[in-house]
Amino acid sequence: MKRVWQFISVWAVALVFSSVLSHAAVRRLRIKADAKGYRVFGSQAGKPVATLYGTSPAFDGLDWDQVADFLGGGIDNWGIAGSSASEWEMMQLSSPDTPRTFIVVSPVDLNDYYLGDFRAQIVPFVKTVQELSEAGADWSFSERMLSQYPLTFIRKLFPTAGRSDGVMVGIRIMLLKLMGRSSPHDEVGVLRPTFGSIGPNMIKERLTDYDPGRLRRRLELMRAGCQGKQWFDGPKKHALLRMVRWAAARGKVTLIVMPMSPIYQREFMKPMATREFEQALADAQASGANLPMIRIDKLPVLHNNDVFWDFVHLNMDGQKIATAALLTELKKL
Repeated sequence: MKRVWQFISVWAVALVFSSVLSHAAVRRLRIKADAKGYRVFGSQAGKPVATLYGTSPAFDGLDWDQVADFLGGGIDNWGIAGSSASEWEMMQLSSPDTPRTFIVVSPVDLNDYYLGDFRAQIVPFVKTVQELSEAGADWSFSERMLSQYPLTFIRKLFPTAGRSDGVMVGIRIMLLKLMGRSSPHDEVGVLRPTFGSIGPNMIKERLTDYDPGRLRRRLELMRAGCQGKQWFDGPKKHALLRMVRWAAARGKVTLIVMPMSPIYQREFMKPMATREFEQALADAQASGANLPMIRIDKLPVLHNNDVFWDFVHLNMDGQKIATAALLTELKKL
């Protein structure tokens, strides 16, 4: 009996120590562990005139303070790091109505094989099961998505659970900083979910500044993040269709498509994936009456690795070009 209590005591001490160490690692390595954070772009006075749904490519790529000034009021947003339409839909159902809605998407946002780190905290389990059934997802994909739910409970004690990439990348950045060799934006983005820029993008770094080793490493990490697969006809697309219908029934809704870097296009958007992505956009546009779609991704000047700071995020120069193009299109509308 004495040995049993000794074992329990050692186990309890180890559990507490591991939990404390995990929480400390999250803070020290700056790993995003909170699901969401409310913010308003532009004017803070009065009720917001628009609601924005998007993730970091939308925030790094467009200056929403300028858009808010153009509209004459604030634009509210639930910033969910590394999110997609699956999470945005849940926020849409509980957010106050505004007369205008912006939904910003990209190939990364609509590829179901990129799973949002906080999906299970926001989307109910039963809803996920229903969506997987409706989309005809295979067991391998379904198991991967459903396994996020027990993980949310484990993360109460161990917030680093399931975030090994973030831990390894964080340690690497910390060590490089100690050697004075790191970039302030090295290895972030898809692997370590971020909210993206708020207002003007101040990142001057260019994708063409990457050395060959860093480029290969980032490509492999990004490929591992989606298992090297693209799927644009799953739960994310169907959530987007529902979002468009909901918003169109309550006011104006605009769908904005953000560009990816030429390197990303070459490595991940093969002809079949491109066709499926375009079909998802066409279905979304058809689901809302008179839904305008602004194709920032079609601007030739943005088909240049110099205007991206990584594979999926525009840098300061890219944001200026994209924002000017968006405002021009909004004036036409």
